[in-house]
Amino acid sequence: MLIYAIGMVILLAFVALFLFSFGSDPLGLSGGGSGHFPNALTWASPDPWAGDRFRGYEWATASELERIDQTKGFGHEVTFVPADKASTGNLVVSVNPIDHFTWSAVAKVSNDRCYALIVVHNRNDPELGSERYARFAPGAPCRAELATRETVRRAHAPQ
Repeated sequence: MLIYAIGMVILLAFVALFLFSFGSDPLGLSGGGSGHFPNALTWASPDPWAGDRFRGYEWATASELERIDQTKGFGHEVTFVPADKASTGNLVVSVNPIDHFTWSAVAKVSNDRCYALIVVHNRNDPELGSERYARFAPGAPCRAELATRETVRRAHAPQ
């Protein structure tokens, strides 16, 4: 009986530690605007493929991403705004379908920084593509029209 009680205490301690750790969201999974790269940018990234056909990004406008509820399944309601409108928070994503092969998005976080994501596919072979990231200066306008191949160049998401 004593071994059972000790086992239960240890199990409860691990459960409490787990809930405390993940309940406070140390990994930033909530997109809570902690001053780090907002997860909503990753969630917002549209799929340019329709089966085995590359359909591109022209369709991935703010209104279309809202219509299809692009971020459903992530547990957070993300609002999409057009490229010329500013993000006002980590769950308000300004998007820009730049061309058939390029799409960008930005979101502002609690420390007044604007983070950007751009997805670029190879024009000759769309299966080849990459994501690039940026963190703009505090107070910079947070509009997706400013997130271009020239301004978004980091290979890894900034923190």
